[in-house]
Amino acid sequence: MSLPVSSAATLKRTILTSIENIPPEGLKEVAAFLEYLHYRFQKQQIEAPKYKPIALGGLWKGTKISETDIEEIREEMWSSLEKKEL
Repeated sequence: MSLPVSSAATLKRTILTSIENIPPEGLKEVAAFLEYLHYRFQKQQIEAPKYKPIALGGLWKGTKISETDIEEIREEMWSSLEKKEL
């Protein structure tokens, strides 16, 4: 959620005023929380992958797959599973 510039500036002033009223022992908690927020937003920017869709339409166009082909693949797949210990 993005705030308009005037609202963001007002919010920053409100936060700073609130921080001035926190006792010194609470400032460490505020600093730790701000460090966490900085880390979290920085991590989100790094981890957010760029999604690039890939068109798969027509991938199998012109390919003929028969029932025999399917049976052979199934037999091969099942035979390799039978050899593995589960």
